[in-house]
Amino acid sequence: MEAQINQSTQQQRKTTGATDDLSAVPALTKVRFGETPLVVNREADTKIDVRHVNFYYGEKQALYDVTLPIRERQVTALIGPSGCGKTTFLRTLNRMNDLIPKTRTEGEAMLDGGQLAPAGGHGLPARKSVSTIDL
Repeated sequence: MEAQINQSTQQQRKTTGATDDLSAVPALTKVRFGETPLVVNREADTKIDVRHVNFYYGEKQALYDVTLPIRERQVTALIGPSGCGKTTFLRTLNRMNDLIPKTRTEGEAMLDGGQLAPAGGHGLPARKSVSTIDL
């Protein structure tokens, strides 16, 4: 079966003219640690402004004083090892952590200058306004 798949792929390449030549693929700009890439627009408005966010699972603190401006029309990636709080942070933005018993969030997250969701309020508006992708 594998031979049939390989033959089929080779036939498709011959028919479409596909090659393994990657010279037409544009090179990515290399950015060294500590450098600011040229594509960052520091003048862009802040879409989500996170200030002094702490998050607790019961007595266990998972997030410590997170402050992060998320700029409008730019990609923001959270990168780190397993268990460092990336998903917990994302879940605080759309108030999904509110659905977990015995959790507590401190600090604030502003969306377009207004509070994303008031503390103790209903999280549904936040969940409709903020989408996250956790890969």
